[in-house]
Amino acid sequence: MRTITPTMTTASVGVFGPQMRTTELASRPASGTAIRVSVDSSKRFQTIEGFGGSMTESAAITIARLPEPQQSNVLRELFDPDAGMGFSFVRVPLGSSDFAEGTYSYCDVKGPPGRELERFSIDRDQRAVIPMLHRAIAINPNIKLMISPWAPPEWMCARTEKNERVLPRENFGLYADYLVKTLEAFANLSPPILFEAMTCQNEPFFFTPNYPSLLLSAEDQVELIKNHLGPKLRDYNQAHAGARPRVKLLTHDHNWGLWEGARQVLDGVGAFADGIAYHGYEGEPLDHQRHIAPAYPRLPVYYTEITGIYGTASVADDLMWDAKNVLVGPLKQGARACLKWNIVLDGKNGPLNGAVDFLKAFIRVVSPDRIEANQEHFGMGVASTTIKRGAVRIEARASAPLDCVAFQNPDGFRVLLTYNPSEQPLLVALESGVQASLAPKSLVAIRW
Repeated sequence: MRTITPTMTTASVGVFGPQMRTTELASRPASGTAIRVSVDSSKRFQTIEGFGGSMTESAAITIARLPEPQQSNVLRELFDPDAGMGFSFVRVPLGSSDFAEGTYSYCDVKGPPGRELERFSIDRDQRAVIPMLHRAIAINPNIKLMISPWAPPEWMCARTEKNERVLPRENFGLYADYLVKTLEAFANLSPPILFEAMTCQNEPFFFTPNYPSLLLSAEDQVELIKNHLGPKLRDYNQAHAGARPRVKLLTHDHNWGLWEGARQVLDGVGAFADGIAYHGYEGEPLDHQRHIAPAYPRLPVYYTEITGIYGTASVADDLMWDAKNVLVGPLKQGARACLKWNIVLDGKNGPLNGAVDFLKAFIRVVSPDRIEANQEHFGMGVASTTIKRGAVRIEARASAPLDCVAFQNPDGFRVLLTYNPSEQPLLVALESGVQASLAPKSLVAIRW
């Protein structure tokens, strides 16, 4: 018969900064003051695909510029499922983003008529992105990858009267070819880099002149996906069925609060939508439950970007915000993956390509001798080290004020993810007899 000692993995902010630790728990009768939690493994919801962040060019360059053994140490801390956080879902910008050393695409020079993509190349990413992805995959072969473009090649685009970058509809087919050609190019590397999801545009309802971006209306997204990218991606998947993982097309890739545009795209593209991707800079996870889920109850949900900032009043409160809004909240609303933004940045919170200089990454490399992991790293680590790929969310019920979500891992054991936002310890009792004291301002995963 299987036996396991119940454990509690905790992220909190101690005297010396953010930390994560795992302790054993003893089974004992529930105290009368404990908040009781029950789970029901027969009521099952989404399957988890992973936790992680983005391998921007800035992240990759920062890691690549480290000497050994620090370079390997950082990669193992991020991706090693045994000795590190085991992050298993990575988002990659298609071309440059606001975190890169300059703006580039995979086809900066237009070819002659009929051969416009003749100069297509992903060689720029051989500088750092591709080598770091290869090393991450070698450490954790189970990593899932998704790719998102920030902007098409400039020669494909036009400008509005307000100088906003837009994509003329006559170039939609060419842009779809460009996106699918990217999948092919990465798959043809040795070893191959195989993406399992993509979006047609990062934050399509937002434009800024400060860094690569594209204003793509809901109507244009429908046209692009329904009549160009959707069919071409379907053909790509069919051509490589059995040899490569199927690439899912995720819509939206923008904020929870922009649900009206998200719903319009879903209504228009039909079966070409394999899921929806959300960012967390506006709105809340409940926006999906209120406005999208009633019409699309089985639509897979992915939480693909949010970042913390420096200069907030309390690191512990930042951890609690992440616990509610990056992990427990999205997971309760069906998220199959939860991702932060940059996984690594340098001591100036860059390199920058038009971005602001106060955004956080999981790891900050001030110097080779000063490498700092923050509360976002350890908070996401609590989830990634305890909730395994293939885990299924199960029903969890708790008395107020506990906010929680539960999973059953592929090995059969269960995990309760919860947090204590108060200034006092909080006693929690599971119906199995496991009891735990949650430290103030802590994010906790109980495994039993």
